[in-house]
Amino acid sequence: MGITMKHGYIIASATLAISFIFDRMVLDFFSLIKNPILDAFFGAVEILRPALLAFAVLIIVSEALFLIKNKKLSLKLMISLVAVGGITYLLKIITGRTRPTGLENSFPSAHTSLTFTPTVFLKRFKSIWIVLACYVALSRLYLNHHYLSDVIAGAILGYGVGDLINRFKR
Repeated sequence: MGITMKHGYIIASATLAISFIFDRMVLDFFSLIKNPILDAFFGAVEILRPALLAFAVLIIVSEALFLIKNKKLSLKLMISLVAVGGITYLLKIITGRTRPTGLENSFPSAHTSLTFTPTVFLKRFKSIWIVLACYVALSRLYLNHHYLSDVIAGAILGYGVGDLINRFKR
C-alpha cells in the first residue's frame, strides 16, 4: 500500500510541527560549521541570484516548450507559481514572524516555496531541479535568513499547491 495524498499531507503537517522544535538547534548547528568554503558555496545563491534566476527560467522555458503539446500542464505550472507566490507573501504578512537576523517576514521561505513548486511538473529536469531547490533551502538556513520551519513550510507549500493544482482535471 503506497502513501496516499491524505497520508502525505499528514506526514507533511507532522514534519512542519516537529521542525519548530528544532529551529534553534539547526541555527546553532549552522553557526558552528560556518567556514570560508561554505560561506562561498552557500553565499553564491545571493551573489549569483541573477544567474540562478536565468538558469531557472531556462529550465522552465525549456520544459514549457517540451510540454507545449500539453498546454494544460504548462498552464498549471504557471498558475501554481503565481498561487504559491501569492500565498507565501500573504502568510508572511499574517504571521509576521521575524527572521533570525531580526528582519521581518520570515515564515514561510519564499525562495524555498517557489523553487519547490516546479518539482511537481518538470519531467526531464526533475532531478536537477530538486537538487537546486534543496541547495536554495539549505542556503537560506546557512545564511541565517530563515528558521528550519520556514524552509520546511516553504517546501511543503510549494510542492503541495503545485500538486493540488496539477490534480485539477480541467
